[in-house]
Amino acid sequence: MSNRNGNYFLCNNIHLSTALSPLFNNESFRGTLDGGNRTLSGVSLIAPSLPSYGLVRVLEGGVIRNLTITNPQVHGKGAVGVVAGLSAGTIQNVTIVGGQVTADRHPAGVFVGIQINGSLQNCSSSTFVTAQGQTGDQSIGVSFP
Repeated sequence: MSNRNGNYFLCNNIHLSTALSPLFNNESFRGTLDGGNRTLSGVSLIAPSLPSYGLVRVLEGGVIRNLTITNPQVHGKGAVGVVAGLSAGTIQNVTIVGGQVTADRHPAGVFVGIQINGSLQNCSSSTFVTAQGQTGDQSIGVSFP
């Protein structure tokens, strides 16, 4: 996946066996990732030195939808979420089952660390969040209208 403005569709369930870097590395994602109601398992994202961290670091007007993520392990410095560290996009019909999100500094959320004018629609989770100053199952670490 190299086009951050592209449209992507999962055709199969995917199991990851090694840690990965966020998709599109340091660039924001502006396209669409449609999981096709498939499952992404074995997600391990660990980068304690990065300021925002998730499957994508920044979701900028893009859409991530129709995806189940099982047992993710995500650890970053701050602004940490399984789907995005920072979101100004749409996360829709995403389910996250089990796993843990850990941030060395606040904020952290199951789906998004910091959300700015983004939206979270029809999403559910049973993932636990641990960050300095907060614990629990928060969907979003911090949200700004």
